[in-house]
Amino acid sequence: ARLYADRQEEAWVSTAMLQAAEAVRTLDSLDDILDTAVRITPLLVGVDRCSILLWNDQTEDFAFVRGYVMSSDLKPLLQDGHMQPGHVPLLDQMLADKRPILVEGQTNRQLIPANLAKKLEAGPLFALPLYAQAEVYGVMLVDYVDPDKRLSDRKQTILKGMADQVAMAVANAKLHSAQ
Repeated sequence: ARLYADRQEEAWVSTAMLQAAEAVRTLDSLDDILDTAVRITPLLVGVDRCSILLWNDQTEDFAFVRGYVMSSDLKPLLQDGHMQPGHVPLLDQMLADKRPILVEGQTNRQLIPANLAKKLEAGPLFALPLYAQAEVYGVMLVDYVDPDKRLSDRKQTILKGMADQVAMAVANAKLHSAQ
């Protein structure tokens, strides 16, 4: 029974990853890719919010570009403006390490400034770099509003895969645009 349940979970993860890949693979426009990514992520994984910030090489900062919320009474994460390096340690560490960071309970709470944490009103927050072709293109932030919810290992795996798919699509869209 346990083996069967494990196989069902693996099938679900594979299906979610395939749906995400199919959703962004066929799109050429950066706007379409970002709209689809922030909309499909909460639907497939069941998180409350998803936001994408893109790295701007000219200004050397992260700029909020898209956000999606499951409930109309919520606001997207970090919906205002730009995040300069040095202001949000979470983004600085992710830019340096190029690895996802989970902020849950007291784990990694020091990576979010207190004024920003209060404004976000977030439970567990998962920050995923949009990293492809040895370059960071941005960051995908997903969270639950309820501080008692937890992000399971399975959901983290799906989100990592989705972030990889989005990063490749963003890289391809930028190459296509440059061409």
